[in-house]
Amino acid sequence: MEAYKTITNKCEICNFDKVVDLHHLDENNKNNSRDNLIGLCPNHHKMLHDFRYRKEMLDILKNKGFNPPEDQKLDFSL
Repeated sequence: MEAYKTITNKCEICNFDKVVDLHHLDENNKNNSRDNLIGLCPNHHKMLHDFRYRKEMLDILKNKGFNPPEDQKLDFSL
């Protein structure tokens, strides 16, 4: 519970701290390792799950030092 409070104390993208969702970087809700979890405000969380903004959000997270897995949904050569 303490880790949850720490992770969700602010959005990692915009620092909003009123309502913060827990996001699994690898989208596997069974993988609760600390390096797989980040806090996102509802807007950025929704944008990350929306194909139109996904690449932009992943690029922002990478620039902030997070290591999200490669997203096969964005690979149009498949």
